[in-house]
Amino acid sequence: MTVVCGAPGSGKTSWVRSQIRRGEMVVDVDALFAALTMRPLYDKPESLIGAVLSLRDHVIESYEPAWVISSDPTITYRTEMRERFGARVVVLETPADVCVERIAGDARRDEGTDWAGLVGKWWGAYERDGRDEVVLPE
Repeated sequence: MTVVCGAPGSGKTSWVRSQIRRGEMVVDVDALFAALTMRPLYDKPESLIGAVLSLRDHVIESYEPAWVISSDPTITYRTEMRERFGARVVVLETPADVCVERIAGDARRDEGTDWAGLVGKWWGAYERDGRDEVVLPE
């Protein structure tokens, strides 16, 4: 299992798409929300967060997907994924300004969301771990 972490707009989904092989399962909270709520991608009703995260955990524990996409910035999460599942962890360290620029050009993103604030919050909580594989934008 490979866990791919990064800020919103860092390119997690695109990076996984460039790596995945046919038949490999991907667990992505954004995609789960869209599938379960029929809402646009990135629209996550707060009342359903617990249910979607429970489903994510169930799928990970039951089926051991090849890929997990996460915006969790914490070293605790990445350590837990390594210890519980023997996961390889990849962190996309895309600079905040690049993330915000990408989001601004993404028509799927809600203009009413404070994306710059969310990206800044991710970077404020992120701690590098020497065990992570770090990917920098090209």
